[in-house]
Formats: sequence, structure tokens, C-alpha cells
Amino acid sequence: MKTELLAKLEEVFNKTKEELGFKSTLDELDNIFFIRDGVQHDGYVSVKFSRQLCKRINDTFNSWIGYLHGIVMPIPNSMISMTEHQMFSEEERNELLQLMNKVVALTSKNSVIGFTKDKIQEAAFIDEAVNFWNTTFKPKMVDVMTKVNSEWNNK
Repeated sequence: MKTELLAKLEEVFNKTKEELGFKSTLDELDNIFFIRDGVQHDGYVSVKFSRQLCKRINDTFNSWIGYLHGIVMPIPNSMISMTEHQMFSEEERNELLQLMNKVVALTSKNSVIGFTKDKIQEAAFIDEAVNFWNTTFKPKMVDVMTKVNSEWNNK
């Protein structure tokens, strides 16, 4: 079943890519957003696959928004959140807030697309998500997570 599901994903992905005209490949998207894992977890390839794909992109970014939020504005009853908040200066936390703003601006586009069903914007969202991850989000998060890991190792 796993092989059949992944074959179906490849087929539907290629059809969706052709219909929408986005440039990102399945391997690129999978490398960032674990598309294959998501489909296997769901157990199906949606008949509205482009929305399933966009949801997976949003879910990934939203999980990071939650993590960054805990650093910028710590959860009072979370020792981990309070500790990680203290690892960053006010200036660094402001930079993380700006990064969060960019992520929310990106993910909120998906909500608009869900309402408008604008396939041109949907294709642009998919490619923009990959580009944003590679050029902005991942480089910053490598720095953030390297710092967090180093600080925890020093405790």
C-alpha cells in the first residue's frame, strides 16, 4: 500500500504542477515540508491535492511560529520556554519577531487562497514558500537552533 500511495502522490503531484504551473519539484518540497510523510500519515492523496500540499506547508511554518513565539514571549509555566527566552538579547528577540511576522504574512496568504480559490496565487504561494525557506527562514533558524543547542549544552 505504501508503494501504491507514493506512486499516486507522484502522479497527482506532476498533474497538479502542470495545471498550476509552479516550479518547485516534489523532492524540493519533500525535503523541506516532508510531503511524502504527510501523505503517508494522512493515508491518502486528496482529490484537491494542491490544498493538501499548501496545508502541509502551513503546518510546518506554523509549528515554527509556535516555537519562536515561546522565545519572544515566554510561556510563564514552561521552564524550557523561560530558559530559551533568556538565551537571546532583546535585539535578537526583535529579529525573531520580525521573522515571525514574515512567516505569518506568508501563511496567511494560504488562508486567502483557500477562500478565493485563486490557482495563480496558489502556485505562487508554493514557490514562495520554498524560496522563503531556503533564502530567509532556514539560514536564520540554523543560527537560532545552533545558539539554543550550544546554550543548553553549556547548562
